[in-house]
Amino acid sequence: FSLIRIGQHLRIQASGGWSLNWQAHETKGRREDHWPVPAFLVAHLETYVSEARPMLQKQSRKSGPAVDHLWIGASGQPIGGQIIRKIIKQRTAEGLGATILPHAFRTSAATTFVLENPEHAIEASALLSHTDFRTTEKHYLAGRRQMAVKVAHQALRRVRRLGVVSNEDSTELFDEEPKPDDHLVDDQR
Repeated sequence: FSLIRIGQHLRIQASGGWSLNWQAHETKGRREDHWPVPAFLVAHLETYVSEARPMLQKQSRKSGPAVDHLWIGASGQPIGGQIIRKIIKQRTAEGLGATILPHAFRTSAATTFVLENPEHAIEASALLSHTDFRTTEKHYLAGRRQMAVKVAHQALRRVRRLGVVSNEDSTELFDEEPKPDDHLVDDQR
C-alpha cells in the first residue's frame, strides 16, 4: 500500500476511471494484478491527488524532483508502511472503537464476499489473488458458521411466514444473531 506510485501503479484509464496495476515481480504470487478503483472512491482519490497531495508536498524541506509516491505525509515526504499501519490502527480505533490491522481487511473482504455470495464462495480466492481456493479457505474464510446461522435464520423466517412453526416454538433456537467470533472453536477463543 505504501509503495503505490502515481503513473506506475495508480493510473488514469481511458474510460476516465482509475486502476491499480502491479507487475509480476511486485506481487507475492509473481503474477500481474490489475484492479479498477471503485467508482465511489474516484472523487475522493481525485481530490487527494489534485489538492491535498500537492499541498503536502509543499511542506517538504528537501529539494529535488517531486516524488511520485501516492501517500505523502505532513513532512512532504512519502509515508512508509509502518506509518500507514499506525494511521490505520489509530483511525479504526477512533471510528470503530476497535483497532484493526491492515491485513484484517483482506480477511474481512473474503469473508464478507462469501457471506454475501455463498454460491460463489470459490471466487473469493480471485479476490485475494490466490491460485488455490484451499489457501483462501484455510487462512481467510472466517464466516462459515456465520453463513450457516444466516442460512438457518432465513429458512426459519420462511417457515414462520408459512405458519409451519410458531415464533414461540423456534425462539430458543434461532433468535440470537451470530456473534463476530462464532466461527471460532472453543479452544481458539
